[in-house]
Order: sequence, then C-alpha cells, then structure tokens
Amino acid sequence: MVLGFCDGHLMSDEENILQANEGQTQIRHWVLQLEGLEKHDVLLRYINEAILIKEELYKLKTTSKKQRQWAKK
Repeated sequence: MVLGFCDGHLMSDEENILQANEGQTQIRHWVLQLEGLEKHDVLLRYINEAILIKEELYKLKTTSKKQRQWAKK
C-alpha cells in the first residue's frame, strides 16, 4: 500500500521514510508493508504532521486572500 502526502516536501521526515518519484517536487509517498506494521506510531505521527501542515497552508491562503480583498477597498 502507498500513502501519499501532497505537501510532503514540507514534512520533517525524521525517519527518512518518504520517497519522491522522478519529477515530483512537492508530493512524497510512503510505501507501507501491511504485514508486521510495527511503525504504527510513526504512521500516526506523519499523518498528524501532514494535517498540521495542511491547516497552516489553509490559514496562510485565507489570510492572504483577505489581505488582497482589503487592499482593493
């Protein structure tokens, strides 16, 4: 199974697990072996980090959009 992270290039990847295919500049993926997945705590940590990154990117996007709207007034 493969788990992909759209903004994986922003992740810390402390375990050096994430991979990128040729030509991928932002997307990173993790090839999971379901049998004997002992690293479930690492998996949860990576998913949590991805969620936090996505939330921060959303905040930045909506904040800058509001700033552009105010600048037009």
